[in-house]
Amino acid sequence: LKGLLEEREHQNTELKEAGDALRVSEQKFRSVFESFQDLYFRCDIHGIIQMVSPSVEHLAGYSVEELLGESALETFVERNQRHTLMKALIKRGMVSNHELRLLRKGGEVSVVSLNAQLLRDTAGQPSGVEGVMRDVTALKKQEADLHTLNAELEQAKSEERLAKIE
Repeated sequence: LKGLLEEREHQNTELKEAGDALRVSEQKFRSVFESFQDLYFRCDIHGIIQMVSPSVEHLAGYSVEELLGESALETFVERNQRHTLMKALIKRGMVSNHELRLLRKGGEVSVVSLNAQLLRDTAGQPSGVEGVMRDVTALKKQEADLHTLNAELEQAKSEERLAKIE
């Protein structure tokens, strides 16, 4: 009987230590997840949002609670973007730097760069998508502005060459 009690005590100690380690691990994960600047998401195969990082509020203007259980399709500017994305994911299993135009809560459009992977169930069938998005709207505007400035500079150079010829 004494041996059984000691074994039980040892098992209880191991369970407590495992529980403590799990709590520490969860706290670390939560801290990283909640401080994440990019947006992490997970959707089921039908596009229903199952998990989204708190950074969604900064990136899209929605709270986590507003999006959980909702269709990600509602955030796409062009509905066919989801079809194109899913086709690429099924073909390659992942996408990197896939550009999408998404609607923010207020109706503004954001350009995001998406890195995502297709999730599969135990039978190997597609079961969902998870990934990370980064808002590149400002970067895209800077690129467009730079392109415009370069075009204006080339036009000015052409006009200057013509003026020298005349």
